[in-house]
Amino acid sequence: MSMTGSVEVSEKAPNKMRSVVTVGDTPFQQGFDGANGWADDPQNGPRMLHGRELEELRRDAEYARPLNLRAVYSQIKFLGKEKLGDRDVQVVELSSAQTGSEKMYFDAQNALLLRVVANRAGPDGVGTVESMLEDYTDVDGMKLPMTVHQTTGSTSYVVHLTSVRHGVDIPDSTFEAPESAQ
Repeated sequence: MSMTGSVEVSEKAPNKMRSVVTVGDTPFQQGFDGANGWADDPQNGPRMLHGRELEELRRDAEYARPLNLRAVYSQIKFLGKEKLGDRDVQVVELSSAQTGSEKMYFDAQNALLLRVVANRAGPDGVGTVESMLEDYTDVDGMKLPMTVHQTTGSTSYVVHLTSVRHGVDIPDSTFEAPESAQ
């Protein structure tokens, strides 16, 4: 549909996050306040998350998740080497009883994450989401992907990050569910 919009993600250690995706004038929001997860979108309205949806958001909100994979996933299995385009990658399957499994594809030369394939829960059930990460840039001493291509079902998105700021003081109230979701 060639629509454009904006994405704003706020994260706070150890496990708080909020994302707001705005397409046209329509916001899609979700957040985790350290204990509770919520979502608010035009199709489903404001709601508290439960079950696998909540557990996936809890996992995603772990600020240091990439550094603590063994603490977040109960099983990590090396699946072997593959080609991803012209890159040699190492494929790892990570799983937990609460969130199912996902495959991560790491560049064999620099260990940067290039692809993630996961089954993700939503209000309509579980579906496959594929994310391709590229244009890694050094931001405050960390390599971050500035472009993410994401496909779920028949819908594809491209997100181009324009800025990343670290060390910003974010009030805890930012992550709380709107009253309408409670």
